[in-house]
Amino acid sequence: MSIAGRIPLPVLEQLQAALKRRDLFVAPSEKWADPRAKLLQGAAWEAARPQVCHGLGHATDATAGLDTLARQLDASYRRTAAYLASNPFVRVERVKGATR
Repeated sequence: MSIAGRIPLPVLEQLQAALKRRDLFVAPSEKWADPRAKLLQGAAWEAARPQVCHGLGHATDATAGLDTLARQLDASYRRTAAYLASNPFVRVERVKGATR
């Protein structure tokens, strides 16, 4: 009998979900390995960083890019909030005492 025959089905389902989300890694495995393990680190990353950032069209200093993204996200949230009340596809209900 395999080990899977002794593990409850809900545990196996959670295990499979964690593998798919890459929250859990299996070594050695090509498919289920940690995707960060092959990334450049330390001096190798610092040497390659300018070329990688340039190739992707990003600045090497992430602060400016993050500031731009933060402004875009804030504008999107504000636009969504402004039209929320008039959006026919959105409704807020009380279900069993909870707002949904």
